[in-house]
Amino acid sequence: MATRSGSDRGHNPFDEALSPLPRPLRTLAVCVVAAIVVGPALVGLLGVGPVKFKWGMYSDADHVGVSYVAIDHTGEPLDLDLAVLGWWAHGDHITEGPLRELCDAHPAADSVQRLVRGRVVEEHTC
Repeated sequence: MATRSGSDRGHNPFDEALSPLPRPLRTLAVCVVAAIVVGPALVGLLGVGPVKFKWGMYSDADHVGVSYVAIDHTGEPLDLDLAVLGWWAHGDHITEGPLRELCDAHPAADSVQRLVRGRVVEEHTC
C-alpha cells in the first residue's frame, strides 16, 4: 500500500484536470449564470419595467373571453370598476374571490356575474 509523503498531502492531481479555467474566471462564470437565472425573476417581483413585461401581462381577461357584470336590485347592469380587484384577483377567473371583491366594492350591486364568451357561468349574490 502506497503512502503519501508529507510534501504532497494538500495536492490533488485531479484539481488541474477538473478545473480548466482559473478561479477568477470560474467565479465570473457562476455570477453571470446566476444573474441570468435570478435577474428576470427579480425584475418581475420588484415591478421594474413596463407593465407588459411584468406578471400583469396575464391579468387581462380579454384573451380568455371573461367579463364581469354587476346587477342592481332592478335587474339593470351597473358599471364595474375592475381596478378595485386586488393584484392576485386580476388573473383569477375561476374562484369566487373576484366576485366577492366586486360585491364589496359596489354596494349598489345585488349580484355579480362572471361571463365567459357572453354566457353566464357563475353568479355571486352580494
